[in-house]
Formats: sequence, structure tokens, C-alpha cells
Amino acid sequence: FTTEDPVDEDFEITVGEEQLIVHLGGRPDRVDSLDNGGLRVIDYKTGRCDTTYKGIEGLFKGQSADRNPKIINTLLYAMILTHRENRWVRPELYFVGEMVKDGYSPRFRDTSRKLNLDSFELCREEFEEAVRMTLTEMFDRRVPFRQCEDVDTCKYCSFKDVCRR
Repeated sequence: FTTEDPVDEDFEITVGEEQLIVHLGGRPDRVDSLDNGGLRVIDYKTGRCDTTYKGIEGLFKGQSADRNPKIINTLLYAMILTHRENRWVRPELYFVGEMVKDGYSPRFRDTSRKLNLDSFELCREEFEEAVRMTLTEMFDRRVPFRQCEDVDTCKYCSFKDVCRR
């Protein structure tokens, strides 16, 4: 289908009385059409292989170890493609150093529900609501900036100088 083509969409949120449009987008490494009518969005990664997560809430509000940005990123691509293409989407992470090993699977596993995420539809409603709530809080001028509680999160954060951690 495509490699590294940009995907994007305007995502509407309500902040107080105001309607805002937030432009979301990125470049997934690969998007394939599947024989059964769906799509597969793939991001290739190096480093530690981890395709598990402790529920959508854990991705957004858990401790730093629970918030896997690789999974969030790929789920955002899946959300955008679901809206844009009006097809179901399977998100996958291909860890280059692990792909040749027996038992390797690129599929996401929600350990809180003991569920293999074979389609974004299985978490779509909850994920979209978490994205909406996060963006709403970020753009709400009445919500003061606050540092995260888990200092370990700050070690590799691009914004640690802004919040002085």
C-alpha cells in the first residue's frame, strides 16, 4: 500500500464553550491493505521489544513504565487511518532485532484484559476518549501546568528544561 506517506486528520475537541480543531498526524513506516478488507499499520523499531500494555488508561495515566509511546504512536496512526479510510486497522510494531526469533508477534497485547489487539476497533472508543481528554486538558487554559508525579518519566523527556526537572 504505502511506505512513510503522511497520515493526518483534524480532531475536534471542546474546551469549555470553545470548539477547537487539533491537527494530528505523522508518518507510519508502512501501511498494507489486507486480503480481508482491512489495513495493517506498521512501525519498525529497534531497541527493547515490548508490544504489551496495561489498558488504554495505563498508556495515558499510568507510571512511566506503563506508558509505551511506541504503542500510543501506532494506535494514533490506526485511529487516523480508521477515520480516513473507513476500514478496520490492525496496529503492529516490528522490532527489527526480534522479528526472526521463534514466537515473535508484532501484535499488541492488552494485559489488563488479556486481549490480543487484532483490530483497533477493540479499543477504538476508549482510545479516542483518552486522546480527547488529554488534548482537552492540554488546551484548557484553566488547568494549570503541572509536573508529572513520576520523576523517572523526566529522564529522557524533551521538555524537562521547560518544567525545570
